[in-house]
Amino acid sequence: MFLIYFSDLSNLLSVAVDHLNDSTVVLTNLCCDNAPSNTAALHLLGAALLDSEKLKVKLDKVNAVGEPIFVVLDTSHLIKLVRNTLGDLHLLFTEDGRRIEWKYVRELEKLQSEEGLHLGNKITKEHVAFSKKKMKVSLAVQVLSASVADANEFCDTDLNLEKFSGSDGTCEYFRTFNVAFDLLDSKVPFSKGTKMPLREDNKDLWTKYFHQIERFIRGLYHTNPINPAEEPPAKRPKKDLRVVAGLRKKGFLGFLINILSYLAIFELYVEQKQFLKYILGHKLSQDHLEIMFGTIRSSLGLNNNPTVTQAGVYDSET
Repeated sequence: MFLIYFSDLSNLLSVAVDHLNDSTVVLTNLCCDNAPSNTAALHLLGAALLDSEKLKVKLDKVNAVGEPIFVVLDTSHLIKLVRNTLGDLHLLFTEDGRRIEWKYVRELEKLQSEEGLHLGNKITKEHVAFSKKKMKVSLAVQVLSASVADANEFCDTDLNLEKFSGSDGTCEYFRTFNVAFDLLDSKVPFSKGTKMPLREDNKDLWTKYFHQIERFIRGLYHTNPINPAEEPPAKRPKKDLRVVAGLRKKGFLGFLINILSYLAIFELYVEQKQFLKYILGHKLSQDHLEIMFGTIRSSLGLNNNPTVTQAGVYDSET
């Protein structure tokens, strides 16, 4: 067991960047999840990631071509944080006072179980009671999806089911983060719609989506901004009741950070230097590193507690 302090971690990152620069590799960004240790290390390198009004996604370090290095937070981690926030708090509000409620996910799962039919979505009990599987990205993505929003909207407007009344704010929440995840985690250069790569010929469309996503995230509240008396007062009321200023802000700030970084990387490496023809967001994620370490772990049967013999075999093989 050993500890790595924030300053040590930032020094390690700085040395790694210097070695990459010596090898002439052009480092566009550093990617990580937004754990406190990672955030603190990035702050020591010049970033500012905790104040929604003063976000700085450039590091003080430069790459091999003398350009700044940007911060990208792992989109798969962010979508889980956003799902967890709604699943744990159960209630958020849009800037115009509409309610965003987790109960609609529970009601949809209950309705589909009783009827034995699914309304074009993948919601199961696992998606509702996700606490034991918080690390599964698929569960979060399948909840915050357009298909779940469409199902809720159908139950409300077409079937006129009272339990789904007033779900329009929740549907917008699902659709907004569905688009955000698709754009920031695009994988295939020939994809269409919201999974499209970020290119010059479709820039007007995806930048329009980015602005809509940013406006929606900045307009999320913990209490009703139109009628604060609707909810019981907090023990320690705050002046700023927006989600991006609360205790569960990191997932939402992460999407804002990535939007800023993607715009900067696109302008620099696609438009100005023309090193790239397009950007696929998934290429900037940490999935590739996780897959590599997962392959290494699988060589021992994914054993989290290897014996001395197993560890010795692994060491001799490496």
